[in-house]
Amino acid sequence: MADDSQDVLKDLAPENTALKAHAANLGDGHIISAFKLNQKIEKAQGKDASTLRQWERVHGIIKQGDLWTKKGTLVVVGNNKLKRGVISLFHDTTMAGHPGIMKTLALTRQYYWWPNMKNYATEYIKGCATCQMSKINTNPSKPALSPITPEPNALPFQTISLDFIVKLPESERFDTILTITDHDCSKVAMFMPCNETVNVAEVS
Repeated sequence: MADDSQDVLKDLAPENTALKAHAANLGDGHIISAFKLNQKIEKAQGKDASTLRQWERVHGIIKQGDLWTKKGTLVVVGNNKLKRGVISLFHDTTMAGHPGIMKTLALTRQYYWWPNMKNYATEYIKGCATCQMSKINTNPSKPALSPITPEPNALPFQTISLDFIVKLPESERFDTILTITDHDCSKVAMFMPCNETVNVAEVS
């Protein structure tokens, strides 16, 4: 599998050898997308030399040939599309499997760098729809159960339950149905037309 990936890289074009080697280090699952992403990062570095010179003084990045790096990792500069592409490479792909913030950051830092990577990765993953859908709710809100206690030898309609069927089409000036159910004895239900604006006094 590794040999096939190397052949694919050779076919991509006689461009930056360092980028090809960098992409190959990420493994077969990322090799093509990483190489294309790296090409875009290289172009962005060429367009934003002033920022990179500032980072050279502040963050200690260095220029190796045509590429800016920090401790062997590729420096990402430019618009947020490149940063999203980098995080996506280690978070969204099938092989990545949507890992958490720290794992995604640890994987990304092996190959790429920019200031405040942690903040960017955190915001990206918090906004990941797939992660939010599969996230387990550790504090589920459950409504309190209030069961109706049966009365022994109850008379008809001694214990009742009430409910409203609302948002109905208006009929003879009514838009709601009040249901009253005999809970213990006969289980008979009564249906009475009313309006959604009905209050406690009117029900009584």
